[in-house]
Amino acid sequence: ERTDDLIAVLDLKGTRIYNTLSYRRLFGNIERFQGSNCFNEIHADDQDRIKRVFNDTVRFGIGQWTEFRFVLTDGSIRNMESRGELLRNSQGKAEWVIVVSRDITDRKRIEESYRIANIAFESQDGMFITDVNNIILKVNHAFTNITGFSPEDVVGKTPFFLNPDAKQDDGFDKVVKESLNRSDSWRGEVWSQRKNGEEYFEQV
Repeated sequence: ERTDDLIAVLDLKGTRIYNTLSYRRLFGNIERFQGSNCFNEIHADDQDRIKRVFNDTVRFGIGQWTEFRFVLTDGSIRNMESRGELLRNSQGKAEWVIVVSRDITDRKRIEESYRIANIAFESQDGMFITDVNNIILKVNHAFTNITGFSPEDVVGKTPFFLNPDAKQDDGFDKVVKESLNRSDSWRGEVWSQRKNGEEYFEQV
């Protein structure tokens, strides 16, 4: 009863026999759950798949982790991760399925944010990410295409090796750092050097 996971005991057809109080966090009053079909609150697009997983658990006695969506009474959707296990009575006959579910909505949102960020990072513009000490942590494919430097060539270095000193004004590094510290941004046009030694003018 103290676990944050949602635990349900079902008969072999998916009828609810018992739900832990943790279901209240999502559904409020859960007294109506007893005797109801456990698939009712599952998103329509996920129901057939989850029914197949449930039936496989009943048939083979082996549960598996799976993901689905709950539709709450207000119409909002929560992403869930769940696993069922077959329970047998004292005579060894399969009689119930116990299902443990956990809410993974926040995790899915974070994964989606990372996915979107990765798509944006792999744009046609060359990009690199540094830490606060200006050490390169990551570069995208466009950066390698433009400069010829692979991630292995540049990760762990500062980006200033790309700009030959002979082509820069005195104190260039200082100007960039001061601008970043002051306004979180810097923009300019500079001479850079590709891995093969070719120099080129670029907007940064």
